[in-house]
Amino acid sequence: MAQIHNVLTTTTFSEKTPIPELGVETPQPEELRVQLNRINDWNLNIFRIEAVSGERPLTAITYRIFQERDLIRIFSIEPHKLLFYLFALEDHYQQVPYHNKLHGADVCQSMHVLLNSLALKVREKTKTFCFYCFLSNNKIKERVQRIRDPGGDIRSSSARCQPSRSNKSIFN
Repeated sequence: MAQIHNVLTTTTFSEKTPIPELGVETPQPEELRVQLNRINDWNLNIFRIEAVSGERPLTAITYRIFQERDLIRIFSIEPHKLLFYLFALEDHYQQVPYHNKLHGADVCQSMHVLLNSLALKVREKTKTFCFYCFLSNNKIKERVQRIRDPGGDIRSSSARCQPSRSNKSIFN
């Protein structure tokens, strides 16, 4: 993962800090664990996760999905860097009524459930690839660019995930 420079976060977190089991420090770890155990359920209570995660729903949900899909191992991501990145990303979401960190967490979890759907009949590697593309292209890059330029035009700055012809067989 690339280094993030000159980005402020409200969370103090270093490589010497133990990795929280649930991705966030919370005074209610048991309740958060119970809520996150429903990560594969359409009826996940995103508002309750926000309340019991210390107002860090995006970090808690994304970290849990990365664990569940084994993305930390698959992409050799250092957990400290991932959490620092998620904290910075969440800290820089604008506080607006709809497109905020809670909405981002909800979309992330919904994509996870959708990609797990039996109706899609998608092979595991393809689901992992699609999920990674979704995260890296449709959310993370837009938000990182907005950290430096909050008024930037999303349409001109967002990257798109275009499978190559060699990957075409994966999708058929």
